[in-house]
Amino acid sequence: MSETTSIELIIMSGPDDGTVLNLSTPKQGGAYIIGRREDCDVILPYDSQISRQHASLTIKGGTWYVEDLHSRNGTYVDKQKIETPTPVKHAEMFRVGRTWLRLKYRGTKE
Repeated sequence: MSETTSIELIIMSGPDDGTVLNLSTPKQGGAYIIGRREDCDVILPYDSQISRQHASLTIKGGTWYVEDLHSRNGTYVDKQKIETPTPVKHAEMFRVGRTWLRLKYRGTKE
């Protein structure tokens, strides 16, 4: 049985604060891409601190991981700058640029 790629991302800051994004299938490959470009899965055009392709979200072994894609301003999980793919727990917040996001697992037990 393959792993579910359905997740919710909740924007927790900025002009889209409170917006819930229901993601079910990545646009390309097996990762959701977060950035300012139109071809990203999560487009955050208002945050000038976000790179065109800033970070990715992938699932492995039932755990979601966020990875910085060599962005200029970094990606943070719980206020800690990450350098390698880092696990993100259900309902945990992470930051790209100046925008905080909360990841909610769907299709898995809490």
